[in-house]
Amino acid sequence: MKRNKELDSLLENHNLNEREKGKDSFEPWIGVNCEIHPNDEIFRFVYEHPTSTNPLRDYFADGWRTMYELMVVLEKLEYHLTSCDSFLEFASGYGRLTRHLAKFPGADKVHASDLMPESIEAGKTAG
Repeated sequence: MKRNKELDSLLENHNLNEREKGKDSFEPWIGVNCEIHPNDEIFRFVYEHPTSTNPLRDYFADGWRTMYELMVVLEKLEYHLTSCDSFLEFASGYGRLTRHLAKFPGADKVHASDLMPESIEAGKTAG
């Protein structure tokens, strides 16, 4: 993976701020662990996207939006995330969506899977 010193520095400072519950921490208003794994390719995509003016905010907002869209699709199919017997999030990556699902009622029924073991370990701390 190509490294970007500016992005790496942003993530390092962000994660330190999240661990220390600093004044710019996202966790208090999002309600989930907001540390981002340095190899999170989705965050890197958001960071490099030309329309992203605040990649940290955009990344967390996109994870929440994805959870909301998932709930809408399930409801159209007459399912509800809270009443599923189990739910598999495949290709969960480093937890962009998983961290939100982990705080949802019925989170004990959510299972995450990915081909990269490193991302599953990171997702356990994100959720």
